[in-house]
Amino acid sequence: MNRSRLIFSRLPSKSVFATALAAPLSAREILEVAANSKLTFTATDADLFLRKLIRAGNVKKAGPHYAALTDRVISCLETTQDAATTRLLLTRFIELKCANTFMRVLPFYCKRMDEGMTVGDHVTVIWGLAVLHPKGDHRAVLDELVRRL
Repeated sequence: MNRSRLIFSRLPSKSVFATALAAPLSAREILEVAANSKLTFTATDADLFLRKLIRAGNVKKAGPHYAALTDRVISCLETTQDAATTRLLLTRFIELKCANTFMRVLPFYCKRMDEGMTVGDHVTVIWGLAVLHPKGDHRAVLDELVRRL
């Protein structure tokens, strides 16, 4: 049994996320906990896990569990109506340098642009596009941002 399963098999289910964030786990182990837990995964949980991954580093070698975590984050974004939460999670994916995930989260952000988004929020999107897709054609997204300013 690997280390993360051994640790988490002995815990009451409600403390799994808190323990995962406090324990010195690798990126792979963090992702395994997030992907395999049957607990409700909130936007706050998503933010905490993404911050832990940023600190742990080496997400590229984390394997299929990263895709599972991404799916859970996307499902959080489908249910949340909070523009600030969407912006925060988008920023975390920029910090992780995960271009594909950033592009999956971007439509949720664009849907919520009219909900009190600031110039700084739009700069976040432009920064993400520049960092993660420097050679992409982003004219449609940029035109929409300028139109809404």
